[in-house]
Amino acid sequence: MRRTPEHQKILSGTARPDRPAPRRPQPEPGAQPAGADWSEPVRRRYDALVAYMGDTVTVADAGVMWLTATALVEVEQHTATLQVEGMVYVSGRRAMKRPHPAVQLRDAAWRRALAGLKSLGLSPTDRSKVSVPERRPDVDMRRYTG
Repeated sequence: MRRTPEHQKILSGTARPDRPAPRRPQPEPGAQPAGADWSEPVRRRYDALVAYMGDTVTVADAGVMWLTATALVEVEQHTATLQVEGMVYVSGRRAMKRPHPAVQLRDAAWRRALAGLKSLGLSPTDRSKVSVPERRPDVDMRRYTG
């Protein structure tokens, strides 16, 4: 079971001051720039993820964001292949119809992309796990998200 990040506990009102480890790692806020050796589609997807996450992105998220961007690009590439070549192909003398290999590749890439989006808190199911209490005017919530 994955641990809930401390900032989500604060937002949902379940944080306990006696629980967090005093020396827990605090990742530096901000995003790593896209790598120069990355392909252009991966770079675009990575930049889109950085923009979508806004102020919540940290330097520690770079690896997961790169893997997620790569998987999303693979999904697009395999989908394009399937649109051109079809979902099945015919093989053998008996003309057996078999699923195109790109179907399995696309499905595996989609599962990896969804796992990355979940770990970044960007899937609809993960978003619903965080409940934000009603904002009070005397509390500045930005201090918890920085």
